[in-house]
Amino acid sequence: MTNKFADRPPSTYSMKIQSLSQLKKLYPNSEYKSLTFSSGRYNWKHEESEPTGNDKDNGSGFNSMYVELDSTSLATSTVFAYLTFFVYNKKENKYFTIQDVEGKQFNALRPVWGFPQVLPLDTFNDPKNGYVFEGDQCEFGVDVMIPLANFEVLFLSKTLESKVLLDGQQIL
Repeated sequence: MTNKFADRPPSTYSMKIQSLSQLKKLYPNSEYKSLTFSSGRYNWKHEESEPTGNDKDNGSGFNSMYVELDSTSLATSTVFAYLTFFVYNKKENKYFTIQDVEGKQFNALRPVWGFPQVLPLDTFNDPKNGYVFEGDQCEFGVDVMIPLANFEVLFLSKTLESKVLLDGQQIL
């Protein structure tokens, strides 16, 4: 797992919350699931565990972030994906990112992957740190990168035939 600040926003999905306090009132003991978005021909949802973190996954006291594969969009039994989660920091004008260096295998039995401990909630909720800004706003995102599935295998004969180089020389 690596974390760092990045200049670029997420390219797969981003969610700006206009009123974090209202979201906490609507979802006091559970996570918020985003609208469905697509990546790599599959449908996904982004999950935020607020306001206390994910107690079931050792995330108590932390902002927890997950992504869930919509198993109805499965064309194969398993989807391999690389995940990067983003939290915007207005003070730095950058995105705090957390990424698992190993890809994850999503399937019907394990459709959810993520991080239970992204940022400590006291760090995230303190406006001086820049994650909550302009009163009560914040922004989260995720990149779900599916490795290229289209490739070709090129078979070349071991016997060399006569080839002409660019300068007109011939090789055997």
